[in-house]
Formats: sequence, C-alpha cells, structure tokens
Amino acid sequence: MNHTKTNFPFQENDNGDITIDFSKMTKRKVKSKRAATATTTVSVVTEEPPPNYDYSWLLARLYANIIVKDQQEKLYPNAAQVHNQNKITSVANFDDIVKSIRIGNTDDLTDSKKHFANYLLSELSCGGYFSNSTLVLSGKFAATRIDNVCLKYIDIHIRCLNCKKFNTVLFKNTDVRKYAIECGCGAKRILPIVTERNLENKKKK
Repeated sequence: MNHTKTNFPFQENDNGDITIDFSKMTKRKVKSKRAATATTTVSVVTEEPPPNYDYSWLLARLYANIIVKDQQEKLYPNAAQVHNQNKITSVANFDDIVKSIRIGNTDDLTDSKKHFANYLLSELSCGGYFSNSTLVLSGKFAATRIDNVCLKYIDIHIRCLNCKKFNTVLFKNTDVRKYAIECGCGAKRILPIVTERNLENKKKK
C-alpha cells in the first residue's frame, strides 16, 4: 500500500500493522470535500503513546483531540410537578429536581436544597416552606415558570465558568462566609449572594 500522498506520519510493516508517530502530528486545517472554502481545525496531542497501544487507544486519542466548535455540554433538570390549590403552589418533586441539577453533590443535599429554594423564592418574589420532600410556595405559579428559574439557576450557580461543565460541588466558604462551587477541573468561584429565608419544615393540612 502506497502512502506517499498522505500527510499523516504513519508507517506500515510487513504484517500490515500501522504505526503512528504522534510526536510528528501538529495542528493543521482540513479542507471539506463538499465545500472547498470550508475548513476545520484539528488539534492533536503530541504525547507519546504507551508501548502496547491498540486500536481502541488510538480511537480514544482521536476523539479526545478533535475540537468541535459551539458544542457545549447540557444539563436537563427534571420538570417541575406542581399542584395549584387556591393561592398555594406545591412542587411535589422538589427533591428530585435538586438531585438532577446538583450532580456533584451526591452525599448530602441539605445545603443544595436550601440554596436552590431560597433562590427560587427570591426569583418568584414569594414566601414558602418545606413539607417533607415538597416545596410549598405562597402564590399560584405554572410549572414552566419554575422550570425557567431552574435553568437560570443552573447557569449562574452550577455551571463552571472555566470548563463549562456542571459537575460542581456546593460548599460554604468559611473565609468570606458565602457559598461557593468547586469543579472537577480545579476551578473555584464565589457565588452571588442569595437571601436566606425561614424554610421551616411544616406539615400539610
């Protein structure tokens, strides 16, 4: 097989095995076959492969080094299940919503529940309290409005500004006495202040 026309640094031995020299691979622009003017930038890591690398390792390296523009990870929270009665709105699956958005806090969600509940009450300009796993709001609100507030909360209080991912952990920064988040990439940041309210757990009538 003749590879003289390709720019990829690989060699084929007598057994048909292909060896790729990653140290010689650099960034380049690849022209699209469909549109001559369209170009795609490919970024390649120049680290040396392990001694016994195989096809799966090469494939993993390939996907790890392709940069796709305007493609960001998404986090979809559980849709709010609300029950309206008179001027009271009950979010029946409030605990499930918190679990779906606080994917970094897997052990204790007490602070996460309080923080999100206080943010929700502030955005809706209403009062509220916990009743077991249900959040009771003073006022009549549609589920779509609560969902929109949840998406806003994710962008402000969960998404890492460094890597744009959502696997962050909420904690209380004792130095400044404010809530903060820490991401798996190592980035930390102080969160905007959310007014804390009395969310005393009450029993439903």
